[in-house]
Formats: sequence, structure tokens, C-alpha cells
Amino acid sequence: LYQGKYTREDMARDAGKDFYSLYREFAVAAIPKLAKIPGFLLKKPLKILRRNQMFPAIDDLLPIAQVLKSYGTQGEVLISFLAAMPDDIDLNEPVFLIPEGLPVPFFIEDLQFRGTSKALVKFEDIDSMKEAEEITNQKIYYPAHMCYSEESDSLLGYTLYNQSGEKVGIITQVHDFSGNTCLEVNGTLIPLHPDLIIKHQKKGRKITINIPEGL
Repeated sequence: LYQGKYTREDMARDAGKDFYSLYREFAVAAIPKLAKIPGFLLKKPLKILRRNQMFPAIDDLLPIAQVLKSYGTQGEVLISFLAAMPDDIDLNEPVFLIPEGLPVPFFIEDLQFRGTSKALVKFEDIDSMKEAEEITNQKIYYPAHMCYSEESDSLLGYTLYNQSGEKVGIITQVHDFSGNTCLEVNGTLIPLHPDLIIKHQKKGRKITINIPEGL
């Protein structure tokens, strides 16, 4: 631990501490900005590890919604979906928030749709208005490969590759500007025209295009 800097004396000093306290100390020592994350959020990664599930890479996550506000006193939040809603949300799989660049898993206890673009959500382990307000305005992410079925015509959730075969990122929005289509990837708009498409793989949801120089 700590590349051999964690000594027997350190072990003796920490012997009486609870596991979470040690976990937080190690996490903050490795990534100091994690000290800004509320304690109940920092505990969440432990839960997904206990369920033997793996963390996806950040660039494999697609923003699907945003927390608008707390709702009630039991930790519920009102969320708004970005663009189209995913074809299905598996309540046995976590969604993710990314405070300070750390993917934090949240399992959904209850999901009630409100119209076509909003939903009332109760996350596990968020049980008070104060905790719900800690995640207000946060975007909610979902693994891109689980967002849309292979039968969907939408390019949302596709992985974009350039003409050299290099992965550019996940398509998070598709914009139509007066008939000119642009893909949004990593906050950058990339023009899409049939003449630019090199390969479109519906199975696996991948698209390769000739990206103009400078983008």
C-alpha cells in the first residue's frame, strides 16, 4: 500500500479504525479532490464492489437525465430525461453520478414516470431531503451499450470512431440545425453527412466517419 510507505507502525495505529474511515483516508490521499464529496456519496462505490459488479469507464457512460430537485422528505428526486428516454432501465443495474470525476453508482428503488420527459426517483441509501439536495443538478449516467436497443434508429449511445479507427467517444446528443445534422461527442459538435460515413455497424452500435481536420 502507498508503494511500500504503509508501515507496521501505520497498521498498528489504524487497527482500531472502522473500515470506512480507512477507505476514505486512502481514497482522499490518492485523489485529494475526493475530500469534497459528501461522505454518503463516497461510500457508494463500496456497495457496487460488494455486489461483484465492475465500474464502467467514464467515456462508456451516456448522460440520460438530470436531477432537477428534491421531492418530499424521504430522499426522492425529480429528474428530467435528456433527449430521448432509454428503451429500458434495468433496476438491477446501477445508474451513475460523476461528482468530482468519480463515477458513483446508485441503485434505483422506485421509478415513477411523470409525463414523457420526467420521472420521480428514489435511490437506495438516499433517505432524506438533505441527501437528495446534495445531488441536485447532477447529471445521471447509464452504460451506453444498455441505453438503446440495436433495433433503434437513433445514433444516441453509439460509439464514434474516426477515419483512423480511433475511438472518439460516445454520441450523447444529435442536433438538427436547419437540416444540418451534428453529433455531440465529449462536448464537441461534429458534422454528419452521408458522404462522411465510412462504416455504420448497427450491431454493437458503432459508427466510423471521416471527421474534418481541426475537430
